[in-house]
Amino acid sequence: MKITVKITAALLAVALLSVLVTSFFAVQEISNSFNAYIKQNLSSRAQVLVNYIQELYFAGGWEAVQAGFQFNRGRGPGGPGHMRGERIIITSADGTVVVDNDLEYLGRNEKQLNLKNGQEIYLNGEKIGTLYLQPFTIYGLLEESFIASVKKANILGGILAVALALILGVFLSGRILAPLKALIAVVGEFNGKNLHLRAPQMTKDEIGELAAAFNRMADTLEKNEKLRRQMIADIAHELRTPLSILQGNFELFLEGVIEADQENLQSLAEEVKRLTRMVEELRELSLAEAGELKIFPVVVELNQFFGEVAMPFLPIAETKNIKFELNLPEKGLKYTFDPDRIKQVVYNLLANAFQYTGEGGRVTLKVDLKEKLYLEVADTGPGILPEDLPYIFERFYRGEKSRSRTTGGSGLGLAIAKSLVEAHGGKIWVESTPGQGTTFKVVL
Repeated sequence: MKITVKITAALLAVALLSVLVTSFFAVQEISNSFNAYIKQNLSSRAQVLVNYIQELYFAGGWEAVQAGFQFNRGRGPGGPGHMRGERIIITSADGTVVVDNDLEYLGRNEKQLNLKNGQEIYLNGEKIGTLYLQPFTIYGLLEESFIASVKKANILGGILAVALALILGVFLSGRILAPLKALIAVVGEFNGKNLHLRAPQMTKDEIGELAAAFNRMADTLEKNEKLRRQMIADIAHELRTPLSILQGNFELFLEGVIEADQENLQSLAEEVKRLTRMVEELRELSLAEAGELKIFPVVVELNQFFGEVAMPFLPIAETKNIKFELNLPEKGLKYTFDPDRIKQVVYNLLANAFQYTGEGGRVTLKVDLKEKLYLEVADTGPGILPEDLPYIFERFYRGEKSRSRTTGGSGLGLAIAKSLVEAHGGKIWVESTPGQGTTFKVVL
């Protein structure tokens, strides 16, 4: 069933239910009010008749009472005994019917009759009988006309409400479903070839939020697809060079052009190591992105740990005439993390810092423990251009396109560092000013 039909049917059901409930309670309340009004009138009328009966009975007994009502039967208003289309029955103290303006029940006992709502008649403190007043109709003509008009108005109001509900159902469903239909059209055409499509945000309600959520998903899918294609191209590019070198050298070996001596074999072994390292880095990235990278946190003494991580870079600093500053926590302070993974993060950051810092420059490793562990690796290298900063942690990304694999690395180090930090629930970011240096910051 279409949503248009559902919305229209729901509005019709609500309209019908509202009319029925309103009509029921309106008629019920009016009927109750009229019943109370009539009972009050009947009580007043009965009291007037009792007084009249007492006068007649005092004058001549029940014969006088019967004669009085018979005399007034059919006469117009003019006294307490005039008839109003009423049935008047009076029983004596022993229950015998002594007065009946229709003469039907005279002489019969009240126990044989279905008489209700009797009003006792007293004279000089002694009960002389009981009056049973039965009006011609419960409601008068005006009351019946009013109730009929109320019912008619409820019926007309119900018909009008149903018609309006039908019109509003069609109108509102059209307005509500217009943005949804637009979203459905976009979703129907959205595929690998049309990742650029976006749903129009025509409203600010839940459907508008759904369109916005779809657009965010589409942005992510489009970005990931571009990264996937770029990654495939980058992997092919990165693998082509070492494979070409290996293939070319082996062909030269087989043709006897060059000898398979120690130096040539060592060169090929380096290319194999490079390939192995790249494959392992890609494996770690895929595990991290799939949430399957294993982390084994232990309690680590910070001063000793980061001192050992920095130790291999001391000879590099001395060789390149770079000042290497260590700002480490005091001895004894401990923190919990996976030492192998964090060592890999710091190693990658320090390797980048020393790679791009020239002679006479400075590299700083700062570690600070507050509520969390803060790491900083800063250098005085050439810095990173502002347009490159948002992509610095992307796989295979190099700010300088002219860098080779040898001078620029594989382009996976920072991506791996980011994955390892995030696997610890931490955060890594970079701050850089061209010509003044770069600072990588980590919070665990």
